[in-house]
Amino acid sequence: MAQDDPPRADAMEQYRKATYAALTVYWKGPAEVHDGDTEQMIAGLKSYEAALVGSVERDGSRAWDDYAAAMTRKAVREHPGKRVLQITGLENLPRVRAALREGDDIELVDMAAWLRARVTEKR
Repeated sequence: MAQDDPPRADAMEQYRKATYAALTVYWKGPAEVHDGDTEQMIAGLKSYEAALVGSVERDGSRAWDDYAAAMTRKAVREHPGKRVLQITGLENLPRVRAALREGDDIELVDMAAWLRARVTEKR
């Protein structure tokens, strides 16, 4: 995209940098990194990038996130009654969480609340 459409590539990079600059100010500790506001900001970033880049970004990213959620579901099925830790990158988190929220077979832990209860944050 940098070669084919430099203004579009520049706009995407500016938006990405601005999103992370805003998050850096917003994050006071690990709980904010895992909260709903961060999730919404990242979902917005990914939506914007998908709109600019098109189906390759949108479909490729969705396939990866769906795979991560499917592997988590498989682990839950194979280990009934056990806790399963699913680790994913920040930019994959909104879609993976959304996929895992579908249905009633998985109970997601509210990581922001869990961290707030256990981690002393600098305010």
